[in-house]
Amino acid sequence: MMRWEQRPIEISNLLNPAFCAILLHDAIKAYAQKDQRGMNYLLVYLILPLVLHNQTRRMIPSRANLTLMEWVEKQEINTWILVDHVRQLIPFTKEALIFGIQQGVVDFSKQENTYSNLLALSNKKLSNDESWLQGSTPVDCRNKAEIIGEWFAEVADATTIYRTFGIRP
Repeated sequence: MMRWEQRPIEISNLLNPAFCAILLHDAIKAYAQKDQRGMNYLLVYLILPLVLHNQTRRMIPSRANLTLMEWVEKQEINTWILVDHVRQLIPFTKEALIFGIQQGVVDFSKQENTYSNLLALSNKKLSNDESWLQGSTPVDCRNKAEIIGEWFAEVADATTIYRTFGIRP
């Protein structure tokens, strides 16, 4: 991974750890509203590729009126591209997760003596949509991250979700 000052401006803006941490937080929070145990750690690696890729984000409905399985079946998602995006964004997802943990936005839950699930923490530092322009790309990304979190909670099994997208976990 390139040092921060060596990154192209487009990468620095889109893959800013603070912004990406907010997206992870929003998805994890939406997940936890349906499943209080928290989101399986493995699922965070799907959030940014689904939400930040413009073409994929536009396919995600504004409300979770379909299940994840129904949505994937209706859409023609190129799994090769998604797999490639997942691989490319792993370091940025890790960076965002670390940043989110350092800032107190997300953390691992301790259940059954394991730390495999993530929870969103309330934090005053977290920007809300009111400070951003409605209809802007950041607001759209946040909304879609929430939908992804809800969908993932309905399925709950990380292996099933990965296989739904044609990815071997």
